[in-house]
Amino acid sequence: MYCLLCKKHHTINTQNKATSFGDNPSVRMKKSALIDHIAFKKHQGAIEAEMLSRVSIFQKELTEKSKVENDVLFMAFSAMYWLAKEGIANEKISTLLKLLENIGLSEIKYFQHRSRASLRDIFTTLGLQTENDLVEKVKAADCFSVLLDDSSDVSTIEQMICYVNFWNGNACDINFLFIENVLKNASFANAENLYTVVKSKLESLGLDMSKLSGVSTDGASVMVGKKEGLVKRLKDDNPALVAIHCICHRLALACIDTCADLQYIKEMEGHMTHIWKIFHYSFVKLAALMKAQTEVHKMTHVIC
Repeated sequence: MYCLLCKKHHTINTQNKATSFGDNPSVRMKKSALIDHIAFKKHQGAIEAEMLSRVSIFQKELTEKSKVENDVLFMAFSAMYWLAKEGIANEKISTLLKLLENIGLSEIKYFQHRSRASLRDIFTTLGLQTENDLVEKVKAADCFSVLLDDSSDVSTIEQMICYVNFWNGNACDINFLFIENVLKNASFANAENLYTVVKSKLESLGLDMSKLSGVSTDGASVMVGKKEGLVKRLKDDNPALVAIHCICHRLALACIDTCADLQYIKEMEGHMTHIWKIFHYSFVKLAALMKAQTEVHKMTHVIC
């Protein structure tokens, strides 16, 4: 006994690879066998395949789109995450999706959410998920420290930038944590407002302030002031907090003071800057320099 639909579409039982009622006949001549077969997933798949073969090309397109919906979203989100991870402008997402389609990922054509608002929401979702994953790792650590800096961005907005440092069980892990507008709810970027921004943001992320064991900042008085600085206020909450003056900022201050005291270093810096400008602002001189370096490299290679 055969089932015409199962035989036509060559249905196979995915569990035991049986082909009864399809390529091979069923030997169970009972009504209960027919009832079981009708309710079986294999037979239902044959019915869907038959209905699909009878409907229009538009219905086939909708059915195919429904089948790969989750895969398409995964592809699109992965592409956008790659752009953000590599620091590439998000304007390139359209051409990247087109490239993926051309090299064989034809299903990506079903991703239709390509407006600026949709792409912005997707990037925001990726950012929130990345932040949540990082926060969970920080919460699992015994303690953590932060690296803070206050500066203005290209739009002249005063921003507090924060990196978090913690032990992940295998190595020390340093990641960007947040950037916050200092003057969003304040008129001045003083120590009190900076302290409010940092503390409220860490608490909103669910991080335990008692686990904050270290902080690194520049040497500005608003940061390290003994009476009213940001570090002083954080230490009032946690006396065991270790404060570190950023070594890069310390080196910059040391270089400035050294150049002021040692005249010959200042003169040498001026000479080097002058030589750099000679080639930087002249393409002809730069080309001559590159040609001379190429010849010297050839001579050195021959001698070696």
